[in-house]
Parts: sequence; structure tokens; C-alpha cells
Amino acid sequence: MASYAVVIVGVPARVADTVLRQLKADLATAHIVLADRSPEHRTRYALYDSEGVNRALDTCTEAVFNTRRRPISFCRHPARDCGLQEGRRSKNCGKTDTQMCGRARPEHLLVFYQQSQDDDPLLRALSFSAYACRLASNCYGHPGRTLEAIRGAIAQAKDRVRFFSPSIRGYGRTPFLLPLANYKPKAVISFLSGLARNPELGAIDRFLEKHWSGRLSAYVREDDLAFKPTKGALAHGGSGEASDARRLLATEYRMGVSYDPGFHYDVSSTKRHNLDGISWRCCLAGPVTCGPRDGYVNIYPNDLVRRTPR
Repeated sequence: MASYAVVIVGVPARVADTVLRQLKADLATAHIVLADRSPEHRTRYALYDSEGVNRALDTCTEAVFNTRRRPISFCRHPARDCGLQEGRRSKNCGKTDTQMCGRARPEHLLVFYQQSQDDDPLLRALSFSAYACRLASNCYGHPGRTLEAIRGAIAQAKDRVRFFSPSIRGYGRTPFLLPLANYKPKAVISFLSGLARNPELGAIDRFLEKHWSGRLSAYVREDDLAFKPTKGALAHGGSGEASDARRLLATEYRMGVSYDPGFHYDVSSTKRHNLDGISWRCCLAGPVTCGPRDGYVNIYPNDLVRRTPR
């Protein structure tokens, strides 16, 4: 059974409380449902300033990473008598046959956000980690409209993440996991945005035809830098080791689907033996410039850059 984190963002608190009660009754099994309980604005639009964005990200990270606040459909004792707990030899499990594991993170992250006059700050902060669906402005302040809109959107979102999952989790040459800042930002963002609006296999095939080199088994930039995806068994070193919880959203989810945080690209030049003078944008360290000893670098989907000097 698939598990979901369902996060409601930008909906006024008085509306969100009503909607949450009903959604928790609707989605009684394998769902974590939270809302950021936003203030109500006279403009009748959500506001995604720094405070609003932080509130949304905090709610997403709580839904995904806070194992102590799982609903009753998840194990209520994730640390007690748990065979998964580090250092324990016991294979006992505290959950019942009808519960999900309380320690496991949801497989899918769905965000339903109230329309604002400028949604870009929120979407940039999410960085395509969640599958995000906008609620129309006529829902604002109306519990009934908001509830019905979210119910319909949840059904559609689940169809979308089921469509995306085989490609994202297939790793290999999937274009879904290309780093947004370091491959071809405009191409990757346009590809992901288009699929969010209209998922179709043809878009994936067209992207592969344009960017993938079968001879090199890699995505190739115009400057002859090859991004070669690691195979699952070769993935090493998670990209979230030095990240805070918010960064971990992009480390472990893409388009609402969880993926192996060890997956990355080995990036090298097809024309020369090193990457001397080539600069990258690292999500943690900022600008990173390679030297003559850098034969290749590891770049993760969340744009973590690891140099591997020889």
C-alpha cells in the first residue's frame, strides 16, 4: 500500500481546521494530512512572503520527517520494540497488521496550495520536490469549496505520481532527477513544469532524444560535459548528510515521488581529462570551481556537488 503526505498550504486557519477534520476521516489509512494554518488576508489571496514560505516548508518537513506525529494508521511506537531501530537485535515489531511503519517516510509528498498573486516564491522553495497543485482563488475562505477542490485534486495527484514513479525510481536514464541548477536549468525546469501540467510519455521521449547520448550512456551539455547516472548498486553517499530538514525535501523527493538519496551523476568532460576551471552551483557550498586534479565530480539531483580530486 502506498503512503502519502498530504500538505495544505496557504489556506486560512479557520478553513483549514474544518477541511483537515474531514480529510482525515476520508483518508484514514496510510495518509499523513497537515495544514500550515495560514493567516487570513483581506486581499483574499494567500501570501507567500518569506514567512509564508517558511511556514509551508516547515509543515512539509513535519509531515515527512516527524515520526512522532503519525496518525493511528501508522505504528504508534516507532522506537519501542522495533526491529528497525539501530543497535537492537530484536526483530519484534510494534505495529499491527493493519498499520504502516511509523519510522518509514511517506512514499509520496503532495502539496495543495491556495492561489496567491505570486506563487513563484513557494514553488522555487519546493524545487519540484512535492507534486504541487494550486487551489483556485474562488476557494479562498470557503470550507466547502476548498474541501471539494482538494478531494478532486488528490485523486488527480495520485494518478500523476503513479505515472511518474516508474521513471523516477527506474533511475538509469530518467530525466526526472537531473539537477535543476547544474545541467540545463531552463530545459529541466521546462520539462518538469510541462509534465506537471500534462503528463505524457511523449514528453519524456522527446527530452531523451534531444539530451541523451546512447554512446556515452549520459546526458550531455553543449559544453561537452557528460552527466552519467549511477546504477542503483553503485549509488553511494547520500546527498543529505550535511543538509537541514528543508533541504532534505529536495534530497529525497522529486515531483512527489521518493527516490534513493544516494543516486547521483558522475560528471566529466568528453573532450579533456579534467574539469579545471569549470564552475558549479552547489546547494550547500555555493559556487564551486574545479582544479586540474578534478577528473570528475558527483552531482546529486538536489545540486549537491562533491569534488573527487585525484
